[in-house]
Amino acid sequence: MNRQRKTPKNTITSVDGKRTISTQEFDRLFDEGSNEIDHFIDWSKAEVRLPPVKEPVTLRLDADVLAWFRSLGKGYQTRMNAVLRSYKQAYEQAWRMPADG
Repeated sequence: MNRQRKTPKNTITSVDGKRTISTQEFDRLFDEGSNEIDHFIDWSKAEVRLPPVKEPVTLRLDADVLAWFRSLGKGYQTRMNAVLRSYKQAYEQAWRMPADG
């Protein structure tokens, strides 16, 4: 009988399979900017992508919506863009539209 070792849910195994750490330890290494984290990330399929070009626009928003995003602090416009991108992707998936359409 071939038994596989089960790894607890809140752990991450290194790419070579020789080491396991908790998700909290992974987060700590990430926050510290430690090179040790590279043992747990498979970079072989990583792609370099340029960010999409941003286009300045004038947009009218409900005051309460804008106030809420601003209350989240620095980067609120980036978060608003992420929400809109997420909606766009969900819409495209639901209607099977091309990603560039």
